[in-house]
Amino acid sequence: MAENDEKSPAPMPQRSETVTRENRMDYRENLRTFLFLTILLLVFLATLQLYLTVQGLITTWFADDLVPIINGGFYLFVILSGLYLIRTYLIRQKA
Repeated sequence: MAENDEKSPAPMPQRSETVTRENRMDYRENLRTFLFLTILLLVFLATLQLYLTVQGLITTWFADDLVPIINGGFYLFVILSGLYLIRTYLIRQKA
């Protein structure tokens, strides 16, 4: 009889309410992350399209002699705006 006791399977652990709550929270967190990344991708694509459209507008609206100057100013604006957004995001993350 002692051998039968050793070979019997261990009892299955009961699912507790906290485990299901954690699973629901993980699911919600994963869904939020997925939605955030999807929206971020769409914003990136829209920004790229805007950037290319502005380049076309610059060549259409301004004389050929002014296009390099206007493009340089636009590039500088894009770089400074990007640096500002990165700096703001990083400062918010540290706080």
